[in-house]
Amino acid sequence: MASQGPQQKTPPGPPQRTAVVRRTLSRALALGLVLSAAKAAVGLMSGSLSLLSDALLGLGDGAASLVALLHQGMGVAGPDRDHPYGHQKVLALGALACCALPLFAGVEILQAALARWQGRGMEGQPALQLAPAGLVLLALLVVMQLGLWLWMRERARQLGDPVLRARSQAQGVWNGASGLVLVGLLMAEGRGRGLLDLLLPLPLLLLLSRQCWRVIQQLLPELEDRIAIAPEAIHAVVLAVPGVLNVHDIRSRGVLGQLVFVDMHLVVEASDLATAHRISELVEEHLDGRFGPLRCSIHLEPREYASDRITFHGAHG
Repeated sequence: MASQGPQQKTPPGPPQRTAVVRRTLSRALALGLVLSAAKAAVGLMSGSLSLLSDALLGLGDGAASLVALLHQGMGVAGPDRDHPYGHQKVLALGALACCALPLFAGVEILQAALARWQGRGMEGQPALQLAPAGLVLLALLVVMQLGLWLWMRERARQLGDPVLRARSQAQGVWNGASGLVLVGLLMAEGRGRGLLDLLLPLPLLLLLSRQCWRVIQQLLPELEDRIAIAPEAIHAVVLAVPGVLNVHDIRSRGVLGQLVFVDMHLVVEASDLATAHRISELVEEHLDGRFGPLRCSIHLEPREYASDRITFHGAHG
């Protein structure tokens, strides 16, 4: 019998791939938060400001992972009595919290670094006490963090997913920062000086601020109900549906590709309710096929209510 070569795994289809990406992001988020918590504990016990900054950077990375999960649809639960528009903003609020908390803590760290510097004069020798066991634990955490990055990079390569690829790149930046902190603490321990521990928080917190700003920029359209789809694009799709005479007062909100809410006023040829309802269902099907997941609210109107006003106008145009 001819020997069979190694069988290659068939790439998962879109629904399965989305589920795999969600699981990967969820596990990476959980492991990243555990690593950040461990670093924060070592930082508090040793008095290392750079290590605390490294932990905050990990928390900011967690905020970015929450945004990635939000865009993958984990925050899109069905509506219920208390949340008639669904739960898509839950992870958005969680991501904002993961940005706000480390930024506030970062300000406290900078104030502590300044106080230590002034208290020790220009020599900048803070009360840094990191035992050898703490250095070993920190090195182990950095190795685990490196393993997490390699795993995420491999998953991104296997799935060909741009979200995982972006998250693995961000994880690589965090790895570099953690390695720099470890080297700085080794130098501080070897020379008995903590000057580097005062200087390292500044670039780390700058990285954190940049990361959090990117997260906020991604969340603003969702939180402020900014337009999701150009009303002209919706107008063109709806008018192409057989039986539609006019559509106006179009508005949309949400995140394109995740979940979009669309409202419109519709005028159809049919005069009976059953036929008009079927036309409105066709409108929803066409919009869903063109723009992805959406929930459409259609207000049917008689012919004399037809209007050329596609959408609303205001102070912003």
